[in-house]
Amino acid sequence: MLLKPLKSLYYKFRYDLPLWIDSKCSKPYIRLLSHKYFANSEEGRKQAILRDYEIFFGKTFDFENPQTLCQKLQWLKFYYSNPLMTQCADKYAVRQYVEKTIGKEYLNELIGAYDSVSEIDFDSLPNQFVLKVNWGSGQNLICSDKGSINVREYKKQLRSWLMPLSNHYYFSLESSYKDIPPKITCEKYLGSDINDYKIMCFNGEPRFLWVDVGRFTDHKRCVYDLNWNVMDVSINYPKYDCSVERPGLLEKSLELAALLSKPFPFVRVDFYICENKLVFGELTFFPEAGLMNITPSDWDKKWGDLLVLPKVVP
Repeated sequence: MLLKPLKSLYYKFRYDLPLWIDSKCSKPYIRLLSHKYFANSEEGRKQAILRDYEIFFGKTFDFENPQTLCQKLQWLKFYYSNPLMTQCADKYAVRQYVEKTIGKEYLNELIGAYDSVSEIDFDSLPNQFVLKVNWGSGQNLICSDKGSINVREYKKQLRSWLMPLSNHYYFSLESSYKDIPPKITCEKYLGSDINDYKIMCFNGEPRFLWVDVGRFTDHKRCVYDLNWNVMDVSINYPKYDCSVERPGLLEKSLELAALLSKPFPFVRVDFYICENKLVFGELTFFPEAGLMNITPSDWDKKWGDLLVLPKVVP
């Protein structure tokens, strides 16, 4: 097998070879293969996490003494294990947690849940819907007009997202995804122009939030404090010039985010506001895989100071 000598070569030169490979090829599948075949031991996984950080930031850090928010998220990625995180990273199973914690009235309408593509009867689906694969990030098909979609292509895409290597763990080494059993959900289509309010919570306390615009055209993002003031900071995308109106349900969304985030050191809680009603989006434990280009960079340290890491790994 070709993989066996390649694996041996990796472990012989694991501190230099992966960095050289990744620096020469930006294709995402290179990282996927590296994570799948080379990071199958605890030491290998730690080195892969460190390598991802070094590729993104151009520098490394003391893994045993993280200081910034992004560094602490890498620490959590490796050391912190919590079965509740697996349930809540699961886009389907999280519904049970939300219903128990804040009430089912905040859940989007579930049209169907399927273990395989063959179970989906597209003829019976409404004209508008959203299909999601529960163990991934961005594995969504948004249909605003069923008459205009290619059902065969939809099925092909969903089948590829159900392949074992499509589990998001193999892209980002976020352990919360690893043990999720794959499932497809179909939810109500909420509209094309609704905002997604992403609330960053540290040790059960909301600290700031961001709102994205133009995600599929000209992606921009503004960061807000809890009083809805635009902060002089950007995360991965430039700030937009237009102002998003302060949502009337801001205080309620912060209250619910605190309840949902209480068991976790860090989590991003997402809500939509549709027809003057809060609708739960998802819980994200490692936004942008914990690799955020925060400008000015001193905010990475300021936010890192807010995150108290667990003293004892569960």
